[in-house]
Formats: sequence, structure tokens, C-alpha cells
Amino acid sequence: MENLASSVKLQQREVRVHHDYGDSTQELIDKCMTRLYSLEGLDLQDLLIVFGLTVHDNPANQAIMVRIPTDVAVISWLRMKKSQSMGGPSAANSGMGGGWF
Repeated sequence: MENLASSVKLQQREVRVHHDYGDSTQELIDKCMTRLYSLEGLDLQDLLIVFGLTVHDNPANQAIMVRIPTDVAVISWLRMKKSQSMGGPSAANSGMGGGWF
């Protein structure tokens, strides 16, 4: 690795290294979309689904969403994220006992 760095430095070129952690990006997005559109207790016409699509812009949010154990918790998480995006209370002070976990 040290030789590679020296070689790149001498050539004044840039090296990009890409490493996927677990699921590929596309697989993770597919899982999120499937989860979002199959949430029990949320109508497909609900604006929270539209908001949920915007949350997927952040890879950390994608990983969180697919790991939340229940549909009720996903819906609560989406509502909290929506509230935060509109300047509402954060999870730490939302009256949910310091967070939703």
C-alpha cells in the first residue's frame, strides 16, 4: 500500500477506492423501497411515503430503515425525521423517553 501511495504521488494522479459494505447500494435502495411501500398501517397515498423517498438520499438512513425491526417503529422514525426536517423536536427531546429505541 505504501508503494502504491508513493507511485501515485510521483505521478500526481488520483486513486479512487470503492468498497461496498454488506449490501450493494442498489440492493439497499431496493430493500428500502420494498420496505417503504409495504409498511402495514400506512396508506400508499400517505405523504409520509413521499417524504420517506427523500430520506433515502442519505445512505445512513437507508441502512437504519432496513434494520428497524417493526413497521410501527419505521413509521415513527419517518415521522420523527419529517418533524426534524421541518424544525420540530429531535428524538432526544421528543417526549419518547429520550429516543424511540
